[in-house]
Amino acid sequence: MSSSACDSESSYNSDGPEQKDYSDYEGEIEPSSEDEILNRNKSPIDAVPDWSDEESALCADDPVADAEWTVQYEQEMQEIRDEEKRMKDRLDGVIQLSEWCKCGNCSLELLQNVSECNCCRELQACIDTMEMEEVLQDFPPGTKLTCITEHPGFVTVCLQKWSLKQGAWKYKTKGNRRYKQIKSEER
Repeated sequence: MSSSACDSESSYNSDGPEQKDYSDYEGEIEPSSEDEILNRNKSPIDAVPDWSDEESALCADDPVADAEWTVQYEQEMQEIRDEEKRMKDRLDGVIQLSEWCKCGNCSLELLQNVSECNCCRELQACIDTMEMEEVLQDFPPGTKLTCITEHPGFVTVCLQKWSLKQGAWKYKTKGNRRYKQIKSEER
C-alpha cells in the first residue's frame, strides 16, 4: 500500500470529535464517479492507469509494442516451446537416439534433464573446438574429429576427478548455489 498523508496524521482531530484512521485497511471502495463505475468491470489490460506526470515521464522512452513486434515475439516463444518439447521427446525416447546423434557416441543412460539431450555435433562451441588448428595438429593431416570425446584434452579436462574438482568452484547451479560433493564421490 502506498504511503500517503493519512498515514502520518493522528487519529485524533482537535477541531471536532475523534476521527478514525482507516488508511491501514484494505477493502473495496465504492466508485464515486460514472467513469469509475464503467472502468470497474474492465480487465486490468483495458483499464487506463491513472499515472502522474512524473510516473509517465519514467516510461516515456520505453518503446511501445506494435503488432509486428508482438507477432515476432509470439513466434519466438513458440519456437522455444517447440524446442523444449523436442528435447523432452529426446529424453523420453519418443525421438530415437539414432535420429539426433550425429557423432555415434551419445547415450541416454545417464542423462538427467532435457538440456543434456544434445549431440556434440549440434553445439557450435564443440564443433569450433574440434576444428581448431591447434587440435588438428595432434592428428595426421586430413583428419576430422567426429566427436568431442576424440579431442586430445577431453579425458584430462572433462573426465579426470581432480580436474573436475579444480574447475567446479567456478560453476554454479541455476539456483546460484555452488556444487557440493555427493557421498558417492567421497569414497
